[in-house]
Amino acid sequence: MIIMRNIDNPISLFEEILRPYKGNMGMTPRTWEVGTREKPTIIERSKLVKQKYRAWEEEDGSYHEELISDEEPIKAGLTD
Repeated sequence: MIIMRNIDNPISLFEEILRPYKGNMGMTPRTWEVGTREKPTIIERSKLVKQKYRAWEEEDGSYHEELISDEEPIKAGLTD
């Protein structure tokens, strides 16, 4: 049987529902081991990269994109 508290406050209700899934964040010991300088642990991280592209559509309906490099100044139009 689940007993919920503070059901008149939607945020408290939401926190109460998520409690079994969240656990005690910050209170639990690390679940993975940390290596040493001689034998480090390998971890993976993702990185979001924003890039600018020139995009246009040809008369035949085909779509094209061209990456704009950081060194290249951005022009207002596609007049080359």
